[in-house]
Amino acid sequence: MNSFRARWPDRLGFIVAIVGVSLGLGVMRRSAGPLDGVQLIMWLATLALVVLPLLIIELGVGVVFQNALAECCRKANRHCETLGWLGAGLAYVALVLGLVAVGGSLVSAYDSALAALANQALPGSGPRSDSGPVILAIAALVALIDRRLWRGAPSIARTAQLVVPAGLVGLAALIVVFASRPGACDGLALLLGPGPGGWGRLLDASAWLMAIGQGVAAWLVGLGLFAAFGSYLNRASDVTAMSAIAVCAAGLCQLVMVVVTALAIGLTGGALPLIGAAAVHPEGPVPFAIVGLGGTPWILGWLATVWFAVLVAFALPALLALAEAVVAPLIDKFHLPRERAVASVCMTAFFAAALLAALPVDDWQGRAEVVLAGAAALLLAAQAAFSYRAADLPALQRHLNAYSAFSLAWPWRAAVAVALPLLALLSGLQMVRLLPAALEWWVVAGAVLLASVAWVIARLPARGL
Repeated sequence: MNSFRARWPDRLGFIVAIVGVSLGLGVMRRSAGPLDGVQLIMWLATLALVVLPLLIIELGVGVVFQNALAECCRKANRHCETLGWLGAGLAYVALVLGLVAVGGSLVSAYDSALAALANQALPGSGPRSDSGPVILAIAALVALIDRRLWRGAPSIARTAQLVVPAGLVGLAALIVVFASRPGACDGLALLLGPGPGGWGRLLDASAWLMAIGQGVAAWLVGLGLFAAFGSYLNRASDVTAMSAIAVCAAGLCQLVMVVVTALAIGLTGGALPLIGAAAVHPEGPVPFAIVGLGGTPWILGWLATVWFAVLVAFALPALLALAEAVVAPLIDKFHLPRERAVASVCMTAFFAAALLAALPVDDWQGRAEVVLAGAAALLLAAQAAFSYRAADLPALQRHLNAYSAFSLAWPWRAAVAVALPLLALLSGLQMVRLLPAALEWWVVAGAVLLASVAWVIARLPARGL
C-alpha cells in the first residue's frame, strides 16, 4: 500500500471525477462535439470501441502498480520511464494552456454579461489589448487548484460532485429557455440529420479516422491522468465496471451539451456554419443565440453568465486532473511532501500561463492545442506498445477479471489491438499535416526541452523514504 495516496471516498466520487475530467477537457479544447447524425454515430462508436478499452488499460495499470504513470512505466520496463515523464510533461503543457483558456473564459463571461446588460454585441475572439484581467483570473484558478489538491483524491472527488451537477443544472436551464423559442428545433433536426455528404460518409475511412482522433484527444488518454486516478483505488476495485459507467455517464452529459449547441445553432437560423462555429466566437454559438433571444437585458446577461459558469464548472475537474498527473509522479519519484509538490507545480504553471496570457492572442494557442493532441495520441501509442505490453496485458486482464463483475475477454483485446495501430496512424498523419507548424522554432524548442527534461528526470536516482 502506498502511504502517500489518499483513497477515493467512494465509487460515486471517482466516477463523477472521471465524468468531470472528460467534459472539462472537451471544454478546454473548445470542441463542439458531434454536429450531425454521421458525426454522432462515429462519436458514440469511438467511445465504445476506442476510448473505453484504452481507459480500462490506463486505470488498470494505475490500480495494479499503485503508482502514477512514470513509475508504472519504470516498474514494467526500466527503459520506458522516459515515456511516463513525457506524459507528465505534456500534461503540464496542457495544464498551462488550460489555465489560459479558462482564464480567458472567465473574463469573457464578465465582458459578455456587461455587453448583454448594455444591449451590445458580445466581444469577439480577437487579440486582447489588456491581459491584466486574464492574469488575475489565472491567479484565482491556480489558488483554487492549489487548495483543492492538497488533500488529494477526496478533495478532487468533492469538487467534482459539486461542480458537475451544478454545470448540468445550468445546461438544463439553457435547454428550457432555448427550446421554448421558435426555430430551436431546427438545430436538433440538423443534429439528427446526415449532414453534408449524406449517410454515405459512414463508409468514408478518413471521416472515421478524424472522429477517432478527436474522440481520443477529447479524453487525452495517455498523459497519465487516469493512471494517477487509478492509483488512488484499491487493488480489488472493479475497474471494468466503473470505467464503463464513467464512459456512459460522460457520454450522456456530453450529449446534453451537444443538444444545447444544436438548439443554439437553430436559434441563429443557420447564420453560424456547423463546421468552424467555435472559430467565430471562442465559446461557440451559444452566446450569439443568447443575444438573439431579445428581451430584458438583465435576463440576457444572466443567461450569458450561466453559460460561461457552466464552462468553468466543467473545466475545473480537468485542471485538477492535469495538475495531479504532474504532482503524483513527483511524489512517487522523489517522495516530496504533497504540499511542496502541489505548490511547485501550481506556482510554475501560473508564471508560464501568465506569460502566455500576456502575449498577443493570435492563432498560436489553437495550433499548440492541435500539436498537443497529436503528440498525446503518438505518446499513447508508444506507451501502450512498450510499457503496457511489457507489463503483460494478459496478466492485467486476469487481475481485472478477478475483481470485476464483467469479465474482459477477446473483444477487449481485439479492440486494443486495433485501436493502437489506428492511433499510431492518426498520429503520423497529424504530424505530416502539422509539419509546417511543427517546424516553427517554438515548437521544435519546446519538444527538445520537454524530451530532455523527461530523459534527465528518468535517470535521476529515486529518493528513499
